[in-house]
Amino acid sequence: MSRDAKGLTPKMRRFVFEFLACNNASEAARRAGYSEKTAHAIAWRVLNHPLVAQEIAEQEGMRLAELRISADHIRRRLASIAFSDIRGIYNDDGTAKLPHELDDATAASIAGIEVEELFAGRGEDRVHIGRIRKVKRWDAVKALDLLARITGMLEDQLKVTHTSGVMIYLPDNGRAPE
Repeated sequence: MSRDAKGLTPKMRRFVFEFLACNNASEAARRAGYSEKTAHAIAWRVLNHPLVAQEIAEQEGMRLAELRISADHIRRRLASIAFSDIRGIYNDDGTAKLPHELDDATAASIAGIEVEELFAGRGEDRVHIGRIRKVKRWDAVKALDLLARITGMLEDQLKVTHTSGVMIYLPDNGRAPE
């Protein structure tokens, strides 16, 4: 069986590619050409192969570097969402700030702004009478949950460090993920 410079077989290389695309080991095994019938078991074995685990970690690291994303950047963004104060959206008189007037932390906490222009009358008699701004914020509770998980405050997964140095997470029932 031929292997590339990193020791991966063509199927292993394809598995890495497919896993990075779908983040589902069983699906990646099927797409890589492993048996449909035993995809789940094979996926678990291939995913934990030291060369495959290392290649996945390297590829993910390169992706994050290209995007200039670090764990610290993610933590800071989640903290902006989790600890944002709704008062940052409003001026002292109670009117909503325009997007360019928002500080970075407040802007990061906003998922979207919907603006509806209000008019009275029709045709040439139509007059602008105001606008409604609906501000949708990201879910602060979800952000707090994610922060607690990545900082280790919530342990609902079993962490296993593979000999290659790659951290593998298992659900707390200890079974392989699907």
